[in-house]
Amino acid sequence: MKIDKETYELSKMAVKEKFQGKGIGKLLIEYSIKAAKESGMKKLILYSSTKLPPAIHLYKKNGFKEIPLTNSHYKKSDIKMEKVLE
Repeated sequence: MKIDKETYELSKMAVKEKFQGKGIGKLLIEYSIKAAKESGMKKLILYSSTKLPPAIHLYKKNGFKEIPLTNSHYKKSDIKMEKVLE
């Protein structure tokens, strides 16, 4: 989701439980990063929940860093992360 001319937000990403652990989330993240770079974006942001440790681990593994949670429009999110694109 385009936030501004330099930022995309990864939103509503999920893998059904029966398909988890098969590398699908990893592929989604890698594709999202590649597509954002190709579109000229400078960063990606996302909102998530600390109740989803596997997701948080995946984001951190792919270079996302926790930043202050501001302006969250998602009721269940309690963490905001960003990845500055190179």
